[in-house]
Amino acid sequence: MPRFSLVILYGYSLLTQNEIPDTFRLSPLLTLLSTLMKPKKKPGPPRSRIQVRASACMEKVLEACAQLPLLGSEPSVLREYVAESARKIFQAVVAGMLVRDGDNYQLGAVATAVQAGTGKTALLSHARSFAAQATEQKKLLNFRFAYRELEEEKIYYGLAQPLVTCQSAAVLLVVRSTVFAPDEVSAFSVLGNIARLALENAELTGLYSAQKRDLNQLLEISAELGSTPRLDTFLPKFVVRAAEFLGFERAFVAIVETDECRIRWGASKGVPSRLDFDFSAVGRRILETKNPQVVEDITQLAPHEKTQLLRWESKLRQFVGVPLVSGEGRPLGVLGLMDKRLVDKKGPVQITPDDVRRARSLGAEVAVALEAAHNLQLSELHRKRTEDLMEMALDLGSALRLPDFVKNFTERVAGMIGAECAILALAQGNKVESVGFFGLKPERDMQRKLNAAFSEYAEQHPELKITGNGVQALGGDVAPVFGWHNLTLVRLEGTEGDLLGILALANVSRELMPNDLNLLQALIVHASVALENSRLFTRITQSSRQWAEIFDSISDYIVVHDEQYEVLRVNRSLPVLPRGKRV
Repeated sequence: MPRFSLVILYGYSLLTQNEIPDTFRLSPLLTLLSTLMKPKKKPGPPRSRIQVRASACMEKVLEACAQLPLLGSEPSVLREYVAESARKIFQAVVAGMLVRDGDNYQLGAVATAVQAGTGKTALLSHARSFAAQATEQKKLLNFRFAYRELEEEKIYYGLAQPLVTCQSAAVLLVVRSTVFAPDEVSAFSVLGNIARLALENAELTGLYSAQKRDLNQLLEISAELGSTPRLDTFLPKFVVRAAEFLGFERAFVAIVETDECRIRWGASKGVPSRLDFDFSAVGRRILETKNPQVVEDITQLAPHEKTQLLRWESKLRQFVGVPLVSGEGRPLGVLGLMDKRLVDKKGPVQITPDDVRRARSLGAEVAVALEAAHNLQLSELHRKRTEDLMEMALDLGSALRLPDFVKNFTERVAGMIGAECAILALAQGNKVESVGFFGLKPERDMQRKLNAAFSEYAEQHPELKITGNGVQALGGDVAPVFGWHNLTLVRLEGTEGDLLGILALANVSRELMPNDLNLLQALIVHASVALENSRLFTRITQSSRQWAEIFDSISDYIVVHDEQYEVLRVNRSLPVLPRGKRV
């Protein structure tokens, strides 16, 4: 089998392994290639100087290529080594590597002869057009050009070999003042092809290392998420890790709260902070589309959206917003990233699809945390409400006296609903009188004004059981006096639909959701029954006291005894007899 076929088969066996190592095993391949490609001495006429030079050139190329795997996986180091090797092997004035950056070619490596000086670097810049041609034609280009230096025009000869990998495109160039022999062109082609293989290997190794590092960071974040029970502890660390992991200067997490989306945690240049900014204008658009939003220039946004983003930092340039959605599609918040970190301070760096992909994967992690925290909060809220309802049922069942009922009921309802102030007003005929207070207790004059407003409301709106527009219902001049921003009014009715009282809940800390309204309905039922029982007990107590007074006021002698004729009670007119004495 020909030696070249053996090299191809061996190389293929090395490069098609199932497991990806840190570096492809180029060293055995290149060593074998160097051994097999060395020309064997055969008897015959002596070779010419050109043949000897070409053979020595190929040997030097193979020896230089055998050292590539030992240089590590840094592309810049490989480019410098290949450029210097090409200059020495082909005795060039200058050699280098031009790396494509968009439509331009930047100098990635350069090697010049010591005696030539650094001025020869300009030859590579002059040869940029040939580098572009070699890349477009996808083949080695043998060229010549005239170059004027020190008022003398010289002819230079060059070779340009395109090195196109999966992630980059570069051109290996050598320039000298003599023509390249065909064998030298072949040797240069071998050097370029193996250099391309080494660069692609380095890029794949770097990509593999970066993905491995990203995976480890994601696993660390997931581990922290699983071991941190509270969001207040997890999210400050998370925003710092998110900015570092994704390569941005700043990161924040905005949370959906009732009808708003507010930024609650942020990190700027590695420092976490607790924030409180309205983010609803931008956040609503992101959550409605449920797709990441990328903004390269914040100044191009609508004025109200730009104002919200620049409230944190006035010099922001870029923005990435990732929606945080629960498994049921319920919006939870937004993961925001601002200003991609500069690389070598070359100027603004554009946000890539890979940045968005990684941000989405990280957003999925924090969405799980937010949903778990929300479910835990709901579970804790329902547990506490259940306990409060049970305790209230016991308290209201045992509170037969009206003052005890008023105090217990007012305080518990205010605590369960989250009201800053609560007032319970009981009906006395056609009038309503405030008797129970939680929080600020109004002065007597203000109480009379408030009682009149409650009475008027109860008379004009008998159909309203629960209303959240209590400020308007009582009139615009009542609530501001007490400092009430919102007011919920609850009507208490007896079994026959008669008015028992009005419960007012002021400055509730959150918007009442359907669960809160259901809770109020349940509390109304408990309170109405307990209030009727308390009133009935009060009436019975009053009747018993009236009977005792009438019994004692009778002038005749009266004795109350049981079936065994033991004395139970006597009126005041009869001389005192020991209780229990038989008549």
